[in-house]
This record gives sequence, C-alpha cells and structure tokens, in this order.
Amino acid sequence: KVSQQTPSGVVLAVDVAGTSGDVTVQGFGGGTTPAAAISGQVHGLSGVSQLAGDTNPAHQLLGAGVGYLAGAGRTFVGDVTSPQGSQPVSIASEAASRGPVTVSATVVGATSNSGYHSALYAVADLIINSVSWPG
Repeated sequence: KVSQQTPSGVVLAVDVAGTSGDVTVQGFGGGTTPAAAISGQVHGLSGVSQLAGDTNPAHQLLGAGVGYLAGAGRTFVGDVTSPQGSQPVSIASEAASRGPVTVSATVVGATSNSGYHSALYAVADLIINSVSWPG
C-alpha cells in the first residue's frame, strides 16, 4: 500500500503474515553515487533516531543491487519512536546506478521481524528487483 509519494519516490507500507514495515524507493539524478543515495535516503527516514551502522557480519547484504543491477548496500540499526514508546528497528538499504539515474531502496522493520530470512525482507526483495531501468 502506498503510504507516501513524492515526485522522486514512494514509501510502501508492507504487511506480510503479521509482519509490517516500510519500503522506500527513491530516484536520484545526475552524479549521485549509490553510496550517496543510500546515505541520503537513510538519514532522511522519518521518525528514526539513534541511527548507526549494523556491525554484525551476519546482517550484511550480499549481492546488493536494484532491479537486478549490481550496486551498493548497507545495513543499519536504530529506533522508531511512537506514542506507544520506542522500538528497535533494522534497516537495509541498496542502491544502483545506470546512466544518469540512481535508484535507492530501503526497508525498515522491527528488529524482531527483520533479517534476510524474514517475510518482510523477502517482499522487499521482490519490490527492489521489480525496478525497471530505462533503455
């Protein structure tokens, strides 16, 4: 379900088998590297605080990319604060470039429901791989 939309991207609210999260897909123009796109997108996430790189080797992305095009990837941890309190989240972000276009995709979910074996990350992977590149 689309929860937010801008001229350069979309935030999708995902709910799979009781596991929920957000997938943000955003386009960047001329000269933005995949690493810069990831940094810009992750640091612009609404409501996320205490953001830090995830240093656990088991959580690192292998073969990161967007739309089946190889790129960069990083994982993070943080907290999302709501009226009900603070909740730890895991964040995975991938980006790739083709010509003058860079696309970044970031998935955010509760740490207890995230990880490369989770239903949330499986759906996010399908979304990320569905990106079509021009040309």
